[in-house]
Amino acid sequence: MHEDSPIGIVMKGEIDPLDNTNNKIATFLKIAGEYIPILETLNKSEQSLKYERVFRLTFAGLDVTVDVLVELLVGWRAENFGAQSEFYNVTYTPFAWGWLTTRLNGTSWLGAGTYSTDLEFVGAKAPIGVEISSHKLCFSGNYYLRPVTLVTQAVVALRECSQEIIDELINQHTIYWNCGFTEQSSFTHLNITFSKGSSDSLFDDSCITF
Repeated sequence: MHEDSPIGIVMKGEIDPLDNTNNKIATFLKIAGEYIPILETLNKSEQSLKYERVFRLTFAGLDVTVDVLVELLVGWRAENFGAQSEFYNVTYTPFAWGWLTTRLNGTSWLGAGTYSTDLEFVGAKAPIGVEISSHKLCFSGNYYLRPVTLVTQAVVALRECSQEIIDELINQHTIYWNCGFTEQSSFTHLNITFSKGSSDSLFDDSCITF
């Protein structure tokens, strides 16, 4: 998207704004100067690369699960804003979204809690507009990069138990406690932005008159 950016998208191919089934688009992910082919399609599409793991630990009455999800979504979309006999308007948008999500869940006799981490490591799109009328063909293009952000959040609920025990004590019955969790309390621990978002023009609006 930008020659100075280490991460970006390149869309290359042939576009037929009058018939999307004739489109032949190849999408490349740019990482540190290397162009990796991700998607080639005839219609609007997207492709997800996903890595997911779950770990479970139990010790001393504490049950802990760790969920790790890394996902990268790369592709392109086409949106038609108007089609008439003398006018046609469509926007093609290659994009890449990538994020890392972890969830640390813990449960014990004291209570339960979750500590979550969400890292958005890439968020980019580049809408390219095409307008066709009876006498001219126009193009416009921009790109948008979201900042790399990290947000962590904690959710905690304590366990509470209650019971009327006088009758059980008098009649020497077993006491069964009614236990549950208190209302959840949540707070954001970290909210860090590692880079600045940016946007700019890929190329100036240009038209061909015929």
